[in-house]
Amino acid sequence: MRIRWRSSRRTRLWERLGEVGVLLLAWGVRMYRLDAQPVWLDEAFSVWMASHVPRDVVFWTRTIDQHPPLYYLLLHGWMKVWGDTEWAIRFFSLVGGWLAVAVGMAVAREVGGRRLMFMSGVWLALSSFAVWYAQEARMYAWVLCAVGISLWGGVRLWRNPEDRVALVALVVGSALAAWLHNVALLFPALVFPAVAFRLGRQRFKWVLGMGGLFLGLWGIWLPALVGQSQGVWHRFWVPSLSLYHVAVTGITCVCPYFPVPLVGGVCTLLWGVLSLWGGWHMLRDERLRARGGLLLVLAALVAPGVVVIISVVRPILVARVLIWIILPVTVLSAWGSLRLPGKGRWILVGVLVSAQILSLYGYFTRFHKEAWDEVAAYVARHALPHERILFEAGWVQLPFDYYFRAYNLPLEEHGLPADPFVTGELEPPFRVSDIPRLNRLIAGEQRVWVVLSHVPYTDPHHLVEKTLRSRLRCQEHRFGDIRLLSCYPR
Repeated sequence: MRIRWRSSRRTRLWERLGEVGVLLLAWGVRMYRLDAQPVWLDEAFSVWMASHVPRDVVFWTRTIDQHPPLYYLLLHGWMKVWGDTEWAIRFFSLVGGWLAVAVGMAVAREVGGRRLMFMSGVWLALSSFAVWYAQEARMYAWVLCAVGISLWGGVRLWRNPEDRVALVALVVGSALAAWLHNVALLFPALVFPAVAFRLGRQRFKWVLGMGGLFLGLWGIWLPALVGQSQGVWHRFWVPSLSLYHVAVTGITCVCPYFPVPLVGGVCTLLWGVLSLWGGWHMLRDERLRARGGLLLVLAALVAPGVVVIISVVRPILVARVLIWIILPVTVLSAWGSLRLPGKGRWILVGVLVSAQILSLYGYFTRFHKEAWDEVAAYVARHALPHERILFEAGWVQLPFDYYFRAYNLPLEEHGLPADPFVTGELEPPFRVSDIPRLNRLIAGEQRVWVVLSHVPYTDPHHLVEKTLRSRLRCQEHRFGDIRLLSCYPR
């Protein structure tokens, strides 16, 4: 008995060390080159929103954004302590992304034990998609964490309907996710009915309490959500649904920036098949169904289907809005690998882990954000005080100003078709009726600087550039996808 006890203790020690190792791996990968890339448009928008007082954060979120205000409010408090450098604003997301790995491991352990937890943890730690958004100053890493908390509560409640801690985790996690991203509402919309069915009629009061608590925590945002949804329905940048778009979305969720795109697509297909295999075995295994396996399958498969159905009418399918499904999908994939017969399972696992490592390599070496630091530096070197600089679209002024503020050079800045947020529309299109204002802005100037970025969405007919070149002599400077024009009278 003593030998068995020591062996068991040694096994538990190695298991603990393995868990700590996975978490350290996740932390190290997410810390690597955290501030190596410049802040891009969406990140600058996060900083701009979070720089306001909380009341104004809520106002601007309701008025011009398509997201709830919680992330901006949290970032506001974070920036008051740590500032708004690239490292500081991204470290906030890193914390959420790392906690998501820990919570995902906890979910896997609740369902399938330590082997499943370790396998899921390794894949989550190396997920290039998860690392990408753990290094992005946006809300998506925290959405992943919040849904993980809710999913942990759901699987525990599935196994033990008397677990009140699990009930609180399910509801509070869902409410946090809904306050972080509107599409995350799909999670409680799908999971709550399933859990309610599991609890049964005997716990009807629990079901009512669960719904009431969620509405109490989140319901105040419902009117704003209706208004935001109307804006998205009227005009949104996501392309129309197609098989190609669905395939690209899947590859982005699994192997973005893989050095060979075709091989990355094959690995994504293998990952999907492995997830379906794992889900099938979870549904077949009565013990795993009772431990929350059915809930994982619902969370992994139904939500993407709902988003695709919605996108048939109003396209909203973007990989990052479904980032939270990588938690249940990863657990299902890990279980599928463990259910493969023979030693072939480890060959497949090795192939998929290698694919993730290569995808991470591609992310760190080939992925480049918008070079607003270079644009600002160039203008600061060549512009004269009080010259006029125009931005098309208007809100790209935000990332430019993020870097240009360091040079303390007074320039007269204007957005096209209007100054940022004057119209109450985040990305207003440039129309023919806006040309007279553009002509007034360039009239009588010895030199006008014009920044062109995100033009296909706001000015698909290139009215700004055509107007400028018809009246002025323009020199073009390129910084990746950003174009800078310096225009002089003919």
